Amino acid sequence: MKTLGVIALLILLPCDVLAHEIYKWEDEKGVIHYGENPGQPAATPFERDDVPYSNTGDLPPESPAERKARMRSEREEERASSRREPRPSPSLGRPRAWLDANGRLRLSGAVRNGGRGMCESPAVEVTVFDDNGSTDGNFATAAFPGEIARGEEARFEGEYLTPVGDSLSWDALPRCDSADGIVYGARKRGTVSLKRRGLLRVKKFKTR
Repeated sequence: MKTLGVIALLILLPCDVLAHEIYKWEDEKGVIHYGENPGQPAATPFERDDVPYSNTGDLPPESPAERKARMRSEREEERASSRREPRPSPSLGRPRAWLDANGRLRLSGAVRNGGRGMCESPAVEVTVFDDNGSTDGNFATAAFPGEIARGEEARFEGEYLTPVGDSLSWDALPRCDSADGIVYGARKRGTVSLKRRGLLRVKKFKTR
């Protein structure tokens, strides 16, 4: 440990001190000595580059081959971190809204995948607004099949409780599950008049 401490001290000395010749020699007891004046004829000049880097805190110089390998590894890590799985791109096709015989709102259409990634569990999130523009409620409906590749589509049809008022509007948002999480597409909106439904109910009531 004493020898290692001496070596570290010599390495950390200022350059003007190291300008003097430092010698290294071993005495008859096997003890290694360092100094400006050689104590024995067998003393040799001390070379700083001979000190192991693990004892001095300095890293050894990087060879061209090591530098090339390091740069190649760094480039590969950078490409791997920036590489992403292909993403799906859902869109809503041919949406249609109407009132069924029971007066319930029904919405149907298709979810199309325009992206390179697989669209898993395609679905549509629907928000319904009353004739005052306030949110009346919302629902989600799944599309089938459960996986669609690029250029394919999945059909959906969902229903909502019987609305009230003179009209309502709906907002439909297609979505897909992917390796990166949920991916949403462009939303579409529409309106449905409820006045006709009221007239039909009046006519049915009068025929009884």
